[in-house]
Amino acid sequence: MTDETTDPKAAARAAAREALIEEFGLDEVVRLEGIRADQGADAANEEVRRLRDAREAQLPAVQQQRVELVATEGGYIVPRSMDEAYRYAVAVVHAKLAPDSYGNEPDKVMLGIAAAMEAGLPPLYGLRQIAIIQGRPTIWGDAAIALVQSKNLLTGNTKEKIGTIPAPGTPINEWADDYGFRVSLSRRHQTDPYVGEFTVGDAKRAKLWMNTRKVPWIEHPDRMLFNRARGWALRDGFADALAGLALREEVEDMHGEDKPAQISTAFLDDDADQQPEANAAEAA
Repeated sequence: MTDETTDPKAAARAAAREALIEEFGLDEVVRLEGIRADQGADAANEEVRRLRDAREAQLPAVQQQRVELVATEGGYIVPRSMDEAYRYAVAVVHAKLAPDSYGNEPDKVMLGIAAAMEAGLPPLYGLRQIAIIQGRPTIWGDAAIALVQSKNLLTGNTKEKIGTIPAPGTPINEWADDYGFRVSLSRRHQTDPYVGEFTVGDAKRAKLWMNTRKVPWIEHPDRMLFNRARGWALRDGFADALAGLALREEVEDMHGEDKPAQISTAFLDDDADQQPEANAAEAA
């Protein structure tokens, strides 16, 4: 018996077989070996070419095309057309790099890339920072402030605690309603800063405080109060830099809100005018 470790030809055949198994699967390779045994090597090679042609025909056209990758000055690979954006999106989905909010759908990923580029963010970084919530593209608050900073619009950024500051270890259900954060953002060429405030009382009115369905508000209350205060200042003073993106923390807080009580429309029924008489009879 020939030892494949000492016979170069045998080793090459074994390597070629493993490559075919990886490409087509074991069952298909066994079938190809049968064709080779019955009809010869030429017939087997022709069948391999046919299988590859059939596989290529099933791929989307955007995957078959080859384009030159072009990087920006910052070193980011950026699509230059909708066609390239879709190819980019397909690659992201196949690589399983798409965030959960995009649902592994190339169309959504492509629109996420477009939203990122409109806001001035590189595609992959933008996809990580932009999420589709309730059908709206949203951006994390930290990414929003970074976006504003990248546009050289921000000249001042201060935060402070306001109201009755709770002592360390105080349960959040005992925090005073006037406690919260004030964030001041100054914009270039403008004198007055944009100020946002958000307090425990604001969170209670928005049904966020001590809401068991809003876990971050229970586990990180200070951070959430700060995020909301900063969000007000960002949206008031830098809406143009955000390019229409909503703040993700705010939209997620709105998601799943209790629905308002349903208003009865029984008075619209055909027998509505008979109900007062029936009610009077019941009362009698």
